[in-house]
Amino acid sequence: MNWELFTYVIWAANVLIIIILFIIFLRKQKIKKKVPETDVQEPVEPEKLAKKKVKVLDKDERQVISKLAVFGGYSGIAKEKLMGLTGMESNNLSHILNNLEIRDIINQGLSDSEKVELCKWVPPLLKDVSGDRELNTIETHTLNVVCMLKEEDNITQKELGRRAKVPPSTLSEVVIPLLENHSMVERVSVGSGKLVRLIK
Repeated sequence: MNWELFTYVIWAANVLIIIILFIIFLRKQKIKKKVPETDVQEPVEPEKLAKKKVKVLDKDERQVISKLAVFGGYSGIAKEKLMGLTGMESNNLSHILNNLEIRDIINQGLSDSEKVELCKWVPPLLKDVSGDRELNTIETHTLNVVCMLKEEDNITQKELGRRAKVPPSTLSEVVIPLLENHSMVERVSVGSGKLVRLIK
């Protein structure tokens, strides 16, 4: 009789242990499914991401600038017309325009909410704004250099060329002299090197 009682107690204890382990397992599963509010990251706006680092102009951005220069001039152009000229979808064009506005290349909605216009410093740096053409290499390099200086002014000529992806000779002999002629930049000798900075 004692042996039967002992067996029953062992069996009951085993069942109890299994139940406890099962309950613990279920609780752990529920905890895994719950996401703490502190772990939820807020979405970062594209504009904030773009501000972190200025990149050189890509093909689509150059196309938009070219169309604005040819068809918009200083007065601007309607976004709807710009869509037709570039063949870009609305969302893609809006993303490009936002990136260009962050770089201070264009203005949106200053005089008209539907208009886009080049900033005043851009057109003088574009040689031929007639016809259906793309920005040439020197124009692209020049705009990239100004954008880099707007992000971080007063940097070495070597570092500026590296960031803007402009060959050293092109930067020192063509791009910077062009910007100096427009009274936009100046070079300052520091030790064995030169700093380039925007003229305010």
